Amino acid sequence: MLAAVLLAAAVGATAGVLAARNSGDGGDSPLGARAEAEEVYGPDGKLLGSEQAGDPAVHFPAALEDLPNPASHLTVDASGHLWFVQFAYGGPTNKLYHYDPAADALESFDIPASVGSELFSAIAVDGRGHVISAEGYLVLDFDPSSDTFKEFTLPESPAGAASLSGHEGTFITDMTLDGEGRVYISRMNVAAIAELDLNTGETRDLPFLPSFGPAYDIALAGNTLWMTSRWDQEGRGPARTGYVGVSSGRFQAVPGKTTALASAPGGPAYAIGWEPLGLVTVGDTGLSPVATVPSLSAGASSRPGLADYLAVDGVTGVVWMTTDGSRTLSRLDPSTGAATTYELPRYVTSIEPLGCSLGEPCPTVGELATHVRALAVAPNGDLYFSDATRNRVGVIGPRSR
Repeated sequence: MLAAVLLAAAVGATAGVLAARNSGDGGDSPLGARAEAEEVYGPDGKLLGSEQAGDPAVHFPAALEDLPNPASHLTVDASGHLWFVQFAYGGPTNKLYHYDPAADALESFDIPASVGSELFSAIAVDGRGHVISAEGYLVLDFDPSSDTFKEFTLPESPAGAASLSGHEGTFITDMTLDGEGRVYISRMNVAAIAELDLNTGETRDLPFLPSFGPAYDIALAGNTLWMTSRWDQEGRGPARTGYVGVSSGRFQAVPGKTTALASAPGGPAYAIGWEPLGLVTVGDTGLSPVATVPSLSAGASSRPGLADYLAVDGVTGVVWMTTDGSRTLSRLDPSTGAATTYELPRYVTSIEPLGCSLGEPCPTVGELATHVRALAVAPNGDLYFSDATRNRVGVIGPRSR
């Protein structure tokens, strides 16, 4: 089983990267198990290879190495401290993690046992400095000053909202904050966006068309909530794009296909576009190209997951995105269109190709890309990313180093 999965990842990370995104929703690990790249031997006992170095700008803080599980969602507060939750393949994680980069120190906080789940779907820091996370149909508000959690439960079946599938469950797929204590939440099987007021606990639903499919990624830009479906209701059409007005509640689909969305306070919403290809802004008339990405190609754009994560630097407006099947991370400046690409570590491993005769050893050498699960930009411009291949968090520091 592991050999087959490693083969799929080595010959093309396409399915693995998409499965990685979906595995945060309760699926199996796309790698089957943590990859051990340090000791890889051929049939004659000869060492075939190990971790291959990436760009010198990419480094891994000691406190963020050898995590018990991969970090599934990352966020950075105003002081530059990293917060994250982990995805556990075998059950609940029940911990929120805090990393102080100045001290290279990691601490954790126990999430209430009644809340813990492997289905953590999003994390962000609000204007109060509280850490807001979401999992299942619950939203958690963590106050670092008192080390306390407050829990908000969303209705499983909002009144009047159509179900998007016959599957049970309405687990959260993504969330975004508005800076005034309101959280907007999308859920897999519910044709509505939930608005939760953290100050009062009140909720309301913003509808969208059931035929649009699940709103997988959402991003708030001004008074407009943008979303990408990844697939339609039947699972046939990829990456539809649409928006709903927060005040009007009016939903509208727009031309163009996207695979990830992100925004920064006061800025536009950006997307990774399939059609057109590259970094785009989203608007009510469709997608507008911003920058091309050298490590993307027209062929790659048709395969979901190759460009799966996006983050915006709230200070400079620079946009980061995964590229080349998570083999690289690209930093794009929308004001100039300039792109800088950073190579991530790769791993050489011994894999057994499909088609070998039963009982006949036929190992070969395959290359496994760093398996990125999440991105977050610090106020100083450092980019944090989750390396789920090795259960660690890496940093790229283009401004501070």
